[in-house]
Amino acid sequence: MTTAKKIPFYDLREETYSGRIPSLVGRYSEMERLSRLIGRRTNNNALIIGNSGSGKTALALGWARKICTQMRYDNYAFVQLDTEHLYELDNDTEVEKHYAESLSHMPSAILLIDDFGREIYKNMELLRRIHQLYKELIIRHDVHIILTMQQHEYAWLEREYPIFLQTFEILTLKQQNPAEYARILFKKTPVLNGNRHIIVPDESLKEIVTIAKRYPALGQLPRCAVHILDEALSLSISKGEKVLTNSTIAHIVESKTGIPDINISKDSLIDIKYLRHKLA
Repeated sequence: MTTAKKIPFYDLREETYSGRIPSLVGRYSEMERLSRLIGRRTNNNALIIGNSGSGKTALALGWARKICTQMRYDNYAFVQLDTEHLYELDNDTEVEKHYAESLSHMPSAILLIDDFGREIYKNMELLRRIHQLYKELIIRHDVHIILTMQQHEYAWLEREYPIFLQTFEILTLKQQNPAEYARILFKKTPVLNGNRHIIVPDESLKEIVTIAKRYPALGQLPRCAVHILDEALSLSISKGEKVLTNSTIAHIVESKTGIPDINISKDSLIDIKYLRHKLA
C-alpha cells in the first residue's frame, strides 16, 4: 500500500507489474462496457452489482490489470482505496478534511472502491458525507469511479438516495455460461496441478462445472469449481492416478454434499437421456 497526500491507496498498475493481480478469464462484454466509460461525458462512472462471490472484485481488478499497461492509458493513475477510509469518515471529521484536501489533487484516474455498499448500507448520514466528499470527482470527465455492492445494497441506495446514482453506469453481473467457467478452470489447472502432472481432460473440467451448477450447496461459481478441482487433483495423487476421472470428482462431491457418487452419476445419465429425447 502506498501513501500520497495523507491517503493510503493501492497502486493497481504497480500491483499488476508485481504479479499480484490475476488475469480474468471471461466477462468479456462486461470489461468492454467498463472500457467504454473512459472518454464518455455522461455516466462515466460504474457501479458493479452482484451477489457475494459473483466476481465483482475480480472483474474490477481484472479489467484494471488489462488496460493499465496499455500505452493509451499512461496518463491515468489506477488507484484502489480501502473501504476502511469510509468507516473512518463516519467517526472523524478531521479525517474527512484530510481526504477532501487529497482528493482535490487527484490526477486523471481510475478509482476503485470495493465493497462500497457494505459501508453505506442503511447509513444515510455517512452516504451524504461521502457524496459531498466525492461530488467533484464524480463529475470530472477524467476520473472514473468504480464501486461494487450487492443487490440488496443497491436496492436500498436506489430507493433512499437516487441522486447519488445520476452519473453511474449500472453493471449487474449475470451468471457466466458453462463454457466460460470451464475456461476459468483450464486457466487455473497449471497452478493447481503444479508438479503433480495429473492429466486433466477437458471433459473433467466440464463435469466439475456441471456438478457445481447442479448442487448450489457447494457454493458459488467459479470459486467452488476451483476448490473441487483442487481437491480432486489431490485425491488423484493419493490414489496414484495419472488422469483425473469423473469418479474421483464424484467422490469429492459426495464428501461435500452427502449425495452418493452413484446418484451423481445417475443424474448425469438422466441429463443425457433428456438431451437425447430433446434432440430426437
